[in-house]
Parts: sequence; structure tokens; C-alpha cells
Amino acid sequence: MLLYSPDAKWHREDQDGKTGPEAPIDDAMNQLNNALSYSWKKYGSFNKVSSGGNFGVGYSYCDGWSGLHSSTWAGGNPDLTPEYWMKLKVFLEEIFELQTQTDDLGGKTTNLTICDLATGNLNLIGRDLLAYIYVKDSKASSSGSFKFGIEFY
Repeated sequence: MLLYSPDAKWHREDQDGKTGPEAPIDDAMNQLNNALSYSWKKYGSFNKVSSGGNFGVGYSYCDGWSGLHSSTWAGGNPDLTPEYWMKLKVFLEEIFELQTQTDDLGGKTTNLTICDLATGNLNLIGRDLLAYIYVKDSKASSSGSFKFGIEFY
């Protein structure tokens, strides 16, 4: 189930005196938005606001981990993710986990499932899984905007 509405609002929020480039955050949000937008339907979105919104995204010490999320913040540790692709996959993972209320898919770090590990980009599994969660979520389906089943073989 989604933590926030299908059209969640986010703002940039760095913590613990850490900061880093905007590009991997924007790239992660663009990839997540693209995963929710199809020619036949837009299932949801992540919309940037200047302040407030549902959650913050940025850089932090992250308790010594490469990334971390709570119910109101998702981010990465710039000291442990020096390369762009590392930052990207951490932001994709933490934002995905925050919004979908998941943690460590399959008992491993989520980016092993949803990201291309060579580029850090969202992979087809991540794209399809995010869209599927939005389709099945009661916040989205209760509005009558979409209801259908998907079977995996």
C-alpha cells in the first residue's frame, strides 16, 4: 500500500549538515514518474514543492548507511556514494521504499531488485513493480480510476 496519495508531494531536505548534487535526486524522481506514466494511463506522480508536502528527499549521514528512509524523509549519504550511479540507485531505493512502505525486498537491499546495478537506473522490474503497487493500492483504486488484475506466471 502507498504511504501517501498516488500524487505525492516532496521537497528537497538535507540533514546532518550533509549536502550533495541535485541531479541524482531529480533523475530518480523523473524515472519514478516515468514508471507511473503510460500512453493509456497516468497512475500517479511525485511532485516537487518548494516546502512542505508529504516528505523530504536529500542527503544525510543516514546513521552510517548508504541510504535511509522514514515515513517523512528519504535520502542518501554522500560520503558512502561518491559516484553518480551510486547516489541514483540509493535515491530510487529509498523513495520507492518510503512510498510503498517496504524495506529490503527479498531480504536484500531493494536496489538489487529494482535497479540496473551498472548504471543505477530503474530497471524494468522496478518500473513494473512500482506501477503494479499503484494499480493495486486502495487509495488509487478506491477512486474508481482503475481496477484490473495482473497475473504472473
